[in-house]
Amino acid sequence: MFVFFAAVTLAGAVELDVNGRVEAKINSGYMWRGQLLNEDPVFQPSLRLDLNDEVNIFAWGTWDLPNQEGSSGRDRVDLSISLSKNFDRHFFKGGAVAYIYNDSEFTTKEDTYEVFLGYTLDVPALPTLRVYYDFGEYETFFAVFSLAGSRPIVKDKVDLEWRLSIEGGDEKYNRIFHFDPATDETNTFSSTGWKVADVSAVLQMPVSFENGWTLIPGLTYYSVVDQDVEDAFKILDLKKDEFIFSTALEYVF
Repeated sequence: MFVFFAAVTLAGAVELDVNGRVEAKINSGYMWRGQLLNEDPVFQPSLRLDLNDEVNIFAWGTWDLPNQEGSSGRDRVDLSISLSKNFDRHFFKGGAVAYIYNDSEFTTKEDTYEVFLGYTLDVPALPTLRVYYDFGEYETFFAVFSLAGSRPIVKDKVDLEWRLSIEGGDEKYNRIFHFDPATDETNTFSSTGWKVADVSAVLQMPVSFENGWTLIPGLTYYSVVDQDVEDAFKILDLKKDEFIFSTALEYVF
């Protein structure tokens, strides 16, 4: 819960001008860092509080719909706090996040903690790089590079948003999350170094209503691009690519 205490401490040290948004989202599946963990619908609510122009607190959760075998190992709440700074066209964002898993006798998942640092260049397509470091149980690095943009379809009513991402982890991350689980007497993985594990594309069409409400249908496609990771996924019975549909209702206050 260090993120909560950090948020309270930081909130007391800054001048507050609070606003934010709350979102209720349903996805046709649950994909996390290149792994399709659940092919059935999930509920993923979130809350973001902007304490001022630089500091925000974010909470996000995921729950299986319906509850099924393995749900206790997937249900999770993320709590994060971040600080943003911009210098002309250069935007920096750093912070900390806690991944808190459902406490259950049926799961061995341990809560994990990361710090992250991101950089965005304010030019067309908004190239962004964000690097995460797990300083808790795993001590691994994970990075995401993305491009994003939007264009109006109906002025002040409907937009089309897109995002392309490529992501991967360091050698230890790949070993812990991809290769060790797939290694047995007949399959041995010994790849070294960083690997670009997967790419994804997201399309969303936010439809704005009065009083701060927005309906956001979306489509995500992801695909594993590394052959070693794909071979590991076959052994683990994980899909190498998939389409995920989503619908979200957002309120800005």
